[in-house]
Amino acid sequence: MRTLTAPDRPTAVGRPSARGRWIWAVSGLVTVAALSVPVVLLITRGADNGNGQSVSAQPSRTVTVAAAVTSVSVASYGSPIQVTTGPVRHVTVSETIDYSPANGPAPAVTDQVSGGRLTLAAPACATSDCSVGFSVTVPSSVTVTADSNGGAINVADAAGASLDSGGGNVQASNINGPLSISANGGGITVSHVTSPTGTNLDSGGGPISATGINGPLSVTGEGGSIAVNGLTGTLQADTGGGPFSGISVAAGKVSVSTDGGSAGLTLSTASAYVFVGTGGGPAALTFDRAPTTVTLNTDGGSANLNVPGGPYSVTASSDGGSQTVDVLTAPGAHRSLAVSSGGGPLDIAPR
Repeated sequence: MRTLTAPDRPTAVGRPSARGRWIWAVSGLVTVAALSVPVVLLITRGADNGNGQSVSAQPSRTVTVAAAVTSVSVASYGSPIQVTTGPVRHVTVSETIDYSPANGPAPAVTDQVSGGRLTLAAPACATSDCSVGFSVTVPSSVTVTADSNGGAINVADAAGASLDSGGGNVQASNINGPLSISANGGGITVSHVTSPTGTNLDSGGGPISATGINGPLSVTGEGGSIAVNGLTGTLQADTGGGPFSGISVAAGKVSVSTDGGSAGLTLSTASAYVFVGTGGGPAALTFDRAPTTVTLNTDGGSANLNVPGGPYSVTASSDGGSQTVDVLTAPGAHRSLAVSSGGGPLDIAPR
C-alpha cells in the first residue's frame, strides 16, 4: 500500500491498466460553502479477478457548510443508506462511491442545502454503472427521505421518514412522525414509532416486523409474513398469503386479511370493530376485554375465538365442521360475534 496526497476531488491519480471497480470512501461535514482541504488517497491492489488487479481508492475530505438542516433527501442507486441523529451542530456524511473506471471518471456527489433541505446524490449514477453509499449523522428533529434502489436502509431517531429500498432490507427505529416504507421484496423491521397521522408499510413480499407502534398502522405483505407486537391505534393489514401475528394490540378498529395464511391476534382493549378473513387459513383471536363487534371468516380453516364477559349476539356457521359455542348468548345483546369457518372446526369460548 502507498499513500498519496492530492487536492480535493483528485482528478489524476494514474488510472491502472487493470479493469475493475474503484471504491471511494469519503467522510466530512456538509456545509453551504465547500472549503478545499488536502485529500489523502490510499491505493491498494487486490487479487487478480481474471481481468487484472482490482483497485481500491479511499480518499477523505472535510467540507463545511453553515446552513441549518431540517430535512435530508438521499439517493444511493443501489448502495446502503444509514441516517441517525446525534449531538452535532452540523451534518456529518460518510460516502462510499462504487464505480467502474471503464465507464469514465468517478461520479460527482452533490451535497446541497436549499430551504433547510439537504440533498445527497450522484445524478450520473441514475444512468451509469455506479452507486454511492451514505452514512449520515444529523441533528435531532430532522425528517428523512431515502431511495436506495436495492440497497439496505437504516434510519433511527428521525422526526418522520419516507423510505423506498427497491428490494433492500429496511430498518427504522425511534421515529417521531409519519413513517412510510416500501421495500419491493425486502424485509421491513420497525420499532418505536409515534405517528398520529399513521405508519404505512409495504414489503412487496418480504417479511414485516412492527413493534411498539403508537398511532394508526397500515401494513401490506404481498405474500410476506406480518408480525405486530404492541400497537396503540387502528390496524389494517393484508398479508397477501403470508401468516399474520398480532400481540398486545390496543385498537378500536381492526381489519386483517391473509388470503390463505394463518392469523393469530390478541387484543388488549375493548375493540369497537374487528374483522379477520383468512381465505382458508386457520385463525385464533383472543380478547382481554369484551369487544363490540367481531366478524371472523376462515373459508375452511379452523376458527377459534376467545372472549370475556357477555352476553353476545352470536352467529356461528361451520358448514358441517365441528362447532362449539360456550359463551353466554342473548339475541338482543349489543355485543355481537359472527363466525364462519366454511367447513373447518369452529370454537367460541370464554376468555
